[in-house]
Amino acid sequence: MEIQFSNSDLASILLRPQQMRTEMAFEVAALKKVMQVQKATGEEMQKLVQEATQLGRSLDVRA
Repeated sequence: MEIQFSNSDLASILLRPQQMRTEMAFEVAALKKVMQVQKATGEEMQKLVQEATQLGRSLDVRA
């Protein structure tokens, strides 16, 4: 039995690792922000929480 792939199937298979790397980069960036928030105080914390929230929204949009 021969398996047939369309060009769009092949493209999605080939692009999946790139998409996963991009998502991981966003997750790592968000995690770094969380770690910064743990060390921050007052105004710094508010700013970092906003940045982390924006990164989270970026992840949601990509999903």
